[in-house]
Amino acid sequence: MAPLDGLLDGVGVHDVRLDSAAAQPRLMRAARDSLRKYGAGPHEPVAALTRYLDAERDLGRILADADTAAVAALLMGTCFQQGFLRYFSVGSDGPAPEESAAREFVRPVLAELLP
Repeated sequence: MAPLDGLLDGVGVHDVRLDSAAAQPRLMRAARDSLRKYGAGPHEPVAALTRYLDAERDLGRILADADTAAVAALLMGTCFQQGFLRYFSVGSDGPAPEESAAREFVRPVLAELLP
């Protein structure tokens, strides 16, 4: 198994939903406060992926000088954008994206990661 196989398993780019709280400051504050109580928030997927990539680096599967935080932000940002575009174009009832789409987004960052 390659080091990054399954990396995006469970990342439902087709499950991204628009949240009306973003347009309403009072609701946004309440959502932030609620999430903070649990150590959660929109930053957590990037942080979790960074931790995963750091662990892979510690095992020697990723270059020692790889910028894992930047790679994690790029990958998760891509997932979010693609999820939004898919939701906008086909809605929540549309077909799931092809698994190959995730591979296409990961491929360009592999040179930054792999020894």
